[in-house]
Amino acid sequence: INIHTINDLIGDTITVSNPHTMNDPYDTLLLSWGNYHKENKQNRKHIDPYVKSMEHFRIRSFTKVDSSILSNVLMWSHYADKHKGMCVEYYFSEDFEKTTDSHICRFRNIIYRTPENTIALNDDAINTYLSLLTKLDSWKYENEVRLISYMPNQEEKYVSIQLDSQSYVKNIYFGMRCPSCDIKLITKIMEGKNVNFYQLQPDYNDIFHPKIIEL
Repeated sequence: INIHTINDLIGDTITVSNPHTMNDPYDTLLLSWGNYHKENKQNRKHIDPYVKSMEHFRIRSFTKVDSSILSNVLMWSHYADKHKGMCVEYYFSEDFEKTTDSHICRFRNIIYRTPENTIALNDDAINTYLSLLTKLDSWKYENEVRLISYMPNQEEKYVSIQLDSQSYVKNIYFGMRCPSCDIKLITKIMEGKNVNFYQLQPDYNDIFHPKIIEL
């Protein structure tokens, strides 16, 4: 729960961020590939403007909702501040994926590859799927879907995209350690928006699969 999360809930927006902000340097190969070629192939004049164009991509990571993902202890530990945060479930209409004068945005599934099926940064070319949508299969449990945005006029690391009128927050799930003051804040912000609230609670018969309790 941070300023970007709160701003999204208040303003009905989705914050997308520069790939540089991601925790894994190879989470988006586009930057690593471009920087390698910029440093090692100075005689290729198109490399510099190409690398510069990459700076205008912005990303938001989501996971597909299923019966197991909401109680996945790894997801809560990695991405929800050790259970002190929350998980926001969105419904996106077809109109949310669009092209405007300021940006292009598309949802795409992550492609998971085995270590044997490696990728070389010194290859002369790299396609969009390799550069923006490829991860090691160790991360397959995330079942990740990425919102890929191209914003040629944006320099900021974090940019907000407005939800269309048919897209909305459907459910909010709070972690087991989420402070009561944060729960009160979020429920107050979403008051009147027809959102369902839940919290994870320990299941003492099965400690690896927390229960999801409606508030």
